This record gives sequence, structure tokens and C-alpha cells, in this order.
Amino acid sequence: MFNKNSGLVKIWVSMILLGTYTYAQCPNLSNLREIILEVLLSVGYDPDPISVPNVSADDNLNQIIGISDLMEYSFDDVNYTIYDSSNLPDLSGNLTVYVRVSATSINLASLPTVLIFTINPVTPDAPDVTNDDSLNTVSGMTTLMSYDLDSVGYVVYDETTFNAIDFSGNHTLLVVVSATDINLCSLPTTLTFTTND
Repeated sequence: MFNKNSGLVKIWVSMILLGTYTYAQCPNLSNLREIILEVLLSVGYDPDPISVPNVSADDNLNQIIGISDLMEYSFDDVNYTIYDSSNLPDLSGNLTVYVRVSATSINLASLPTVLIFTINPVTPDAPDVTNDDSLNTVSGMTTLMSYDLDSVGYVVYDETTFNAIDFSGNHTLLVVVSATDINLCSLPTTLTFTTND
């Protein structure tokens, strides 16, 4: 039977604390594992490996759900920053974030949980375009816009083509800021033309 002062116990405890071996590698001889566990726990060492943190990404709000001050994060899995709830990291954009439980004086850091964040789409404001119903003209159009004349379907703005349109008579012109790779199109600005007297 082994006790806390047994030479083999002292050797195994030292090798585990130095990181040479893990508790799981300790041989199952008599009561050796139980005594080693008792000694390890008495010095504050938790021989069970730290599990990967249970965190997740809220990509819409650009937040890490479940992170605590006992954890740290990294954008490269090399340089880690201790999480500080009063100084939140900027998680906007296309990012890979590694989150792990921080190392303590006697435990190594956990393996990281990998979280992916993406650029959030933005819906631009409706375009600031105006019309002059008596002159049948439109002001404020740019190449970033599309238009729909009389519910025919949206067309990307081209100055030459647009300037050739005859707005005399009754017409409804919807103008939006066009969608991009990431952003949605804006809500439309509605311009109404009527028959001139």
C-alpha cells in the first residue's frame, strides 16, 4: 500500500506537476493512483484536463456567448488576450476567433473553441433623389442606384440610358441604392410624375 510519503508517489506527483506525464498515464498499481490524486488535489492541481470552453458566436451581434473572465481569446491562436467584460473585443468583420480557458499557476490552458464571425450586411438608407414633375426630370441619381419605371423591373442606373427616358405623362419611378456583395438594397424612394396641363 502506498502513502503520501512513498517514493513512487513523490516521483509521480513531481513528474505530473512538471508536465512530464499526466495523471492519466499514472500506473494502476494498488492504491497508487488514489494517493497521487489525493496529493495533487491537496496542492490545488486538478488532474482532469480542462475541457474546451462551451462558447458560441452570435454573428449578428458580434459577441461571444458564454465567455467569462476565466477565459482568453486570440485572432491567430498564438497571441491570447485575457477576456475583460469591461473592454469587449471588436468582432465585426470576417474573423476567426479562438477562445480557451486561461492557464492557472498549476493548470495549462484548455484547447480552444474556434468561432467564425462574418461581415454583417447593412441596409442603406433610401436614396436622396428628387423629381421635378413640371420639367419631367430627376436629380440625384448615381451609378450606385437602380430604378424601376412603372413596375417593369429594376435596372442599374446608366446616365445615357436614364437621360433618354421620357417622364411626361403618368409614371411611378422607384429608386433604390443597389445591393452589393454583402449589403442589401435600400428601401425605395418613390417619385411620381403626372400628366402636365
